[in-house]
Amino acid sequence: MMKEIMKTYRGRLLATLMLLSLVGTGLYGQDGEAIFKQNCAVCHKLGGGKFIGPDLVGINDRRDNAWLKSFISSSQTLIKGGDAEAIALFNEFNKLAMPDFPLPPADIDAILSYIGSQGSGSGSGAVAAAPAPEPDFTAEDVARGEELFTGQYELENGGPTCLSCHNVSAENVSGGGLLARDLTQAHQRLGGSNAIIGIISSTPFPAMANAYKDKPITETEVLQLTAFLKNAQENLSTEIPVVKSTVEVFWIGSGCGLVALLVIIQLLWGRRKKKAVKSDIFKRQISTN
Repeated sequence: MMKEIMKTYRGRLLATLMLLSLVGTGLYGQDGEAIFKQNCAVCHKLGGGKFIGPDLVGINDRRDNAWLKSFISSSQTLIKGGDAEAIALFNEFNKLAMPDFPLPPADIDAILSYIGSQGSGSGSGAVAAAPAPEPDFTAEDVARGEELFTGQYELENGGPTCLSCHNVSAENVSGGGLLARDLTQAHQRLGGSNAIIGIISSTPFPAMANAYKDKPITETEVLQLTAFLKNAQENLSTEIPVVKSTVEVFWIGSGCGLVALLVIIQLLWGRRKKKAVKSDIFKRQISTN
């Protein structure tokens, strides 16, 4: 009787473990895809060629696993530490810093497992997709995008104005913030309008993601902001970028004020009294005597 109970128990235990293994494998792959789409897909493609960052198909074969985990966690740590491969990637992609992803090790493993399941990049797996065509923008899109960027027109969901963190050297735009990178040449640096649309729509940068988490930018606003940034890039050579930031405005203004103050002091100093107040009376007394 006892042997039959143990046999039944072992059978059920084995079946349970097999079921958990199958379920666990499925969830692992599904989680890896979800994590990739949430954190990586905005900058990287799987078989579609270079985008904001490199195509990741076959990356498991091209790079050491430990190096990949370190780079995903904090690429800047490797770059500042002098890692040659990390520095080469940083320079190749216009020195656009990849945000740090302090993900649990299991999540990083899931991402790499999902990438590995997409093929080796040598003819198998994911098929390269044709690049999406550049959107067509109107003059109205550019004008409204400028208003949204500068805060002349409020974002529909009440998000912060772009100008508070970013600067763009454009004809009708005053100096912007220095909390984030200058966007004057973002269209060229990031690789076109579709890249900008992707970053604004689903940003990989934590500070920006938190700022717009509960106040998302609408699809129409994303297109209009992209139109403005593209126009800023195209007209960069014909514009006169007088100042690039509020800090430059401050220092230029301070310098001009100091020069004006020194001129005034010099003029007043030249008209100062150079003799004693009663020098004329003293001279007359001396002359009389």
